[in-house]
Amino acid sequence: MKKLLTGLMSISIGVSSATSAVACGGKKQFNDVYLVTDAGRINDKSFNESGKTAGDIFIKDILKVNANDEYSGIGFNEPEDISKIIDGYETAKAAGAKVAILPGFHHDGDNIKKASEILGNDATEIVIDVKNTQKIPTAIGLMYKADMSGFYAGISSIYQSIKDKNYKDNKVKLATFGGQSNYFAVELFMVGFLSAIQVFNELKTTDELASVFKDLDYKNIEASKIDAQKTTPIDGNDKNWYSTSFNSGEGKNISEVIVNQEPNVVMAVAGPQTADLLGVIKAKNKQDSIKVVGVDTNQAEAYASDYSNSFITSAEKNIKDSTVIALGSSKAYHDNETVKANIVNYYKDKNLHMTFDEDDMDIKESLGKDLSGKTLWTEGDLSFGGNNSLSKESADLIKSKFTVDILKDASTNFFSKASTYKASDLLSAIKEYADLVLNKFEK
Repeated sequence: MKKLLTGLMSISIGVSSATSAVACGGKKQFNDVYLVTDAGRINDKSFNESGKTAGDIFIKDILKVNANDEYSGIGFNEPEDISKIIDGYETAKAAGAKVAILPGFHHDGDNIKKASEILGNDATEIVIDVKNTQKIPTAIGLMYKADMSGFYAGISSIYQSIKDKNYKDNKVKLATFGGQSNYFAVELFMVGFLSAIQVFNELKTTDELASVFKDLDYKNIEASKIDAQKTTPIDGNDKNWYSTSFNSGEGKNISEVIVNQEPNVVMAVAGPQTADLLGVIKAKNKQDSIKVVGVDTNQAEAYASDYSNSFITSAEKNIKDSTVIALGSSKAYHDNETVKANIVNYYKDKNLHMTFDEDDMDIKESLGKDLSGKTLWTEGDLSFGGNNSLSKESADLIKSKFTVDILKDASTNFFSKASTYKASDLLSAIKEYADLVLNKFEK
């Protein structure tokens, strides 16, 4: 019976590998680099798509095996749901993966240990949005100070709303929601975003914001949360704060709740549910009065064809570039001479700043080394220009006022609280973050 089951499993994995080995146009995939989603889709306009794009850039521009487009791109597998993720690792192994790109926190915990076991000691797992706290020797964790990204997006939302006169009764209202409660992937955006409200309200009484807001009449404007979010979540199932999934289509109900509260700006931290939010805003004919902030990637460009005037900015994680760097630092490719030369140039040309763990030590001197077993951190950023209403000039002014040094204490404190955080702590975490930012202006 055991032999029969093993045989059937082998057939199943073989079929799955075969179906993912050939893509559109009959081109084969480069399966040495292989992505397994955490049950999302690679066209999610968020972290799965960014991970796939990174892999495709790596094989074309860094490894140079696809300079003539012989391959359709890297291999990938999209598990039906989170219970099938381990099957995805088996499929990657059967396809010959040397490096697995694993986007999303569902790959954390026992799953990353299982991925390492299945793929073997010579492979590398690049885990996006996951800290390698277990010190798994084959894994590279990629973490993002997206609390900073969220804060930049919050200040940008207040600024742009005032500039465009998109407010009512001298109030700019911000709202946000998450897919599921997760400290490193969801709450960090939400905390940074909503902490901008208190920071703005207190600094507007001084001259600290004059260099950003310039000639705008901002001192009589108050930033605020919507009424439904003035009370902290009961838990991670609170329908005013979480949709309870990251599945496309399952963000409509919470989008309805939030849009009915008439915010000026909403940030959805729920992957493809940004599309649900945009759809609800459009259906209610609120596109002029309710603007959107994207997350993870520059979502204004991803949704440009249908929603060209909807986005103020996106709170970015720079998943694409950080994943390219991690691929070049994997067991399979760190000592490849072509990769070593190109990855150093890529890091420099993209003006990247990545560090080890939470410290400030730049990884640039370690490019060309195997960085398996470590966690690499990338600073927060925001989108501007193109289909974003926020301009480059305004984005630069915001980042020059709220520098990494200004935000660092708040960010470090935020990440230090991960082990004790509960969803019901959200509002207190927001206040603590804002207080630490404001402390920097009192010194």
